[in-house]
Amino acid sequence: MIGMILQEQIFWTFFIITMIIVGIIVFVLYIKLLIWVYNDAQKRNMDELIWLLIVVVTGLIGLIIYLIVRDPLIAEKTEQPSKPKAPQPKPKAAEERDVKYCSACGSPVNEKADFCSLCGEKLK
Repeated sequence: MIGMILQEQIFWTFFIITMIIVGIIVFVLYIKLLIWVYNDAQKRNMDELIWLLIVVVTGLIGLIIYLIVRDPLIAEKTEQPSKPKAPQPKPKAAEERDVKYCSACGSPVNEKADFCSLCGEKLK
């Protein structure tokens, strides 16, 4: 009789400890999910606090809605592989008045141009 009570107490002790550990793991994963939603919404220029609150309040349903309606990532400027450019010779002082140079590749461009005709870089 005493052995059976002792076994039952040991079982419930391990069960409670296991449930506490599982609860802590689920809580940590939930916090990581909330941090991911916040950062992902921020990267996509969406209102991160609103989406964070939606996921906190509605849980899995809010996460599914977020994943469906989220905006696409903002494309950052991608570098296109280009041929190595030889340094462009600097013109004489008389020619410098009408020409400016691309800050990216150093090629001469028209003073009124907005983009470099060689590499496509936006001119200042």
